[in-house]
Amino acid sequence: MGTRALYFFQDSDGVYGAYKHYDNYPSGAMWFIENAKEYAWPFPRFEADDCAVGFVAANKAKGGGDCRLLRMFDDTSIDMVMDDHIWCDYYYVIKYNRDIGDLHVTIFQSEGCDTWEQIASMPHQVMLKAYAVAS
Repeated sequence: MGTRALYFFQDSDGVYGAYKHYDNYPSGAMWFIENAKEYAWPFPRFEADDCAVGFVAANKAKGGGDCRLLRMFDDTSIDMVMDDHIWCDYYYVIKYNRDIGDLHVTIFQSEGCDTWEQIASMPHQVMLKAYAVAS
């Protein structure tokens, strides 16, 4: 059984999501997000849709199936998607922060059937250091 998570990449144009089936504790997620940078536009250019596609390209297994894009619609919120994915263990909201020149990640963990708790919110570079001990 995997540690399942959804990743939401957000900019002023909208929210784009990706699902990943395995190893999505923050100590794994930090590397999945880092890997996506290699496939997306270099900062300071940030487009949420491009980053979501880069996330899947960087982290999908050769056989497929473990990482995929989510269908998101203009009238769908992150909360609505999470209501449909209560079986996930984590979800991450990733935005670009121009002040720090890097991604900012907010981490939510499942607290039961339909309850989510925000457990951290930090720049991605801080996340890499904070969770490196756990990996």
